[in-house]
Order: sequence, then C-alpha cells, then structure tokens
Amino acid sequence: MSLRSTLASLLAAAVTLGASAASAAVYSEDFNAAGFVGSSLGLTGAGATSDHWANTDYFTINNYDGWTFAGGAYLAQNSGTTDGALLLNENGGVATTLIGLTAGQTYTLSLLLWGDNEPGQAYVFNASVEGAQLLSASGIDGAPGSNPGTTYAFNFTPTGNSATLVLSQASQSQASPIIDNISITEAAGGVPEPASWALMFAGFGLAGVALRHRQTYRLVEIATDGARSSETFRADDDQCALAQALEVAEGVAMEVWRDDTLVTRCDLSGLAAA
Repeated sequence: MSLRSTLASLLAAAVTLGASAASAAVYSEDFNAAGFVGSSLGLTGAGATSDHWANTDYFTINNYDGWTFAGGAYLAQNSGTTDGALLLNENGGVATTLIGLTAGQTYTLSLLLWGDNEPGQAYVFNASVEGAQLLSASGIDGAPGSNPGTTYAFNFTPTGNSATLVLSQASQSQASPIIDNISITEAAGGVPEPASWALMFAGFGLAGVALRHRQTYRLVEIATDGARSSETFRADDDQCALAQALEVAEGVAMEVWRDDTLVTRCDLSGLAAA
C-alpha cells in the first residue's frame, strides 16, 4: 500500500473515522495531577533545566493514580505550569503500575522520551510489560530546551485481563530519562463495530475536504540491515501522521519527518530496540 495514493489516503481517513471508538485510548498518563507532586528538590542554575524544558522544576514524586515509585524516581515539571513528567534518576529509578486490559487483545503503547540536565551524557530507558522487556531506548542529554522528545511505540498482547507496566533506567552516567504522555490503545487492524460503518462511509465524504488542508510528511522505513526507504504522504497533524505511519510500517523501525523536523522515531518489532 502506498501513502502516495490519493485513494489510499481517502480510505485511511474513512477507516480512521469509523474505527475511532475502537482506537480510543484505554489508558493514559501525563503526570500532571497535583497528587504526584512532592517536595521540591531545590535545584537551581544548570540543575533546574532539562533538554526538553529549558526551565524545569524537580520534586519528589508521590505514589498516586495506581503508580508505585522506587529508587530515584522524581517528578519533572515545566516551570510555572502544572505540566509534569516522570524522571527516572540514574540512582535506580523505577515506576510500576497495573493496567486493566483484555487477554489476547493486541495493544499499542506509546510514550514520549527525553533527557534531563546533563548535556552530552547518555541515558538508557527500559520498559517491560508482564515481565518481558519490550523497549530499551538510549539517548544523550542535549542543551536546555533543545529536544522536542522522541515518541516510541510498540505492540504487546497481554495473557491476562491486566498487565504490569514497569519503567526503569540503566544509565551509566549522571544523565537520566524523562517520560511523559503514556498512552495505550487497541492496536489498529480490527474490524469496525456495526455502528461504526455509518461513520466510515461518512468519512469518504469528509476526506476530500480534509485532504486539501493536510501537511506533507515523509515516512522512512529502516530494515534490520540498516537499509532505509522513504515515501511521502499527507496528514492533518503530527498525531494523525503517526497513526497512518503505524499502519503502513507495522513490524519495522521507522521515522516520520515533517519537512526537516523529526516528528517521531518508533520501533514496532516488539523486540528490544536501542
């Protein structure tokens, strides 16, 4: 299937409308709730930064909303706002939560990852579900405010009606990963519910209008031997672009670019990816 095909674009838009109820997030966490906020760490100067938020406040983090934190887990917050994120410090930060799911249903877990306040130093982030490590991602802290963050997404299929999600770090330096915008959705590809067919057909009529306002993106697929292939497509925004790319590049590593800006980098193989 080619994203360059206008017909394919129209069909994707219609299916997206028809399956919207099924693909809605079944779980999400942005760490913005006041219940997470503990006592201030009192960091100042270069310590009160991250490579995503130029000005960053750091707090201890409370067990809240089903989450349990251990070791060096803290809360990072965009200064002057309630926009929070989870910091897993290099001294052993671990975060765990239990999520109610459906056994045998395949889900897509996505999250936004960036680094803290040690420019030039490397961090390693791990994520596991039901005891199986599904993601290992490494990065290097950048200058304050220089990093839009990288979105990672991977599929998993729980064997029971709940799954334990564990986030941890394996950094060998003073750099640490920061995690935000965790979302779990039912994986694309299911058959729409009967009530969704009307929306699906309505999507064909709306798609022509929406197509005229879409932006141009580039999907780069990365084979296991490192070979790269790319093609362009159009989408309403970054989130829609990621959703379309996930359907086309399922099972391979990929990057999505908007002009010269990297929107996201994902590994959908279901295996650990550096």
